[in-house]
Amino acid sequence: MSQELAHLELHTSCRTTIVFIHGAFSSHREWIPVSGHLPNYHLLIPSLPSHGLNLSIRPFSIEFSAHLLADLIRHKAKDGRAHIVGLSLGAHVAIYLASRYPDVAITVFASGFNRFRPSKWKPILPYIVFTLHHLSHLAPDRLTSYLMDGMFEPPGLQRDSSAACTLSLCREVVDTIVSDEEIRPAAARILMVAATKRGLLPTNDRTEDARMVADIMKEGNRESRAVEVRTMRHPWNLQDPELFARSIRGWIEVTDLPEEITDL
Repeated sequence: MSQELAHLELHTSCRTTIVFIHGAFSSHREWIPVSGHLPNYHLLIPSLPSHGLNLSIRPFSIEFSAHLLADLIRHKAKDGRAHIVGLSLGAHVAIYLASRYPDVAITVFASGFNRFRPSKWKPILPYIVFTLHHLSHLAPDRLTSYLMDGMFEPPGLQRDSSAACTLSLCREVVDTIVSDEEIRPAAARILMVAATKRGLLPTNDRTEDARMVADIMKEGNRESRAVEVRTMRHPWNLQDPELFARSIRGWIEVTDLPEEITDL
């Protein structure tokens, strides 16, 4: 393996592996609150290229990220396979990973997959994303907590995300979420989740994107589904880590999902 993604590894004695893929301008720290609720799983929690622990691995692209994650799973996961959990940009990477590297993905739990068609605004979107991201860190913590229903950010996450958010990375992220790239079916059983709570901030996911991807994924596995969580916002792994972890367990273990989750 030419490059290995730096990662956090927990519960190495457990027999089943979950790999977590974080969102844009974040890091492995994003998953620390969720990981505490999954003591019975071997957890691999990497940072993506150009993020967190892997600022020196560049550039970011969905293809490069999936390639490195597939290598990580083959070398570190139990039996070389894992359940994949991705949020936001991580959901895009998770879907690509499962469809292009079917040997490493058992199931996928993808939340907040929001996709936008190319438009005349695409050339300036990286500048808008860059500005809004850095302005968001100037908001008082109490205001952010109020607007995001008490969302908890692990220590160091803001520092990590500020370091990661460069203009070049914004361009690379925009190329991922504003795209016409073909989405291919995957053999893995895939759950597409949309957190749809609205508020003063545009923090709700797009249900049409969750449905669209789930319909494609059913061509590879008829048990794939699209669901929504009406009480949660886009970053609900930080808003309610315990509920997020219970939802992951339900999907992996093929038991009932929490009552907060309903089919789309």
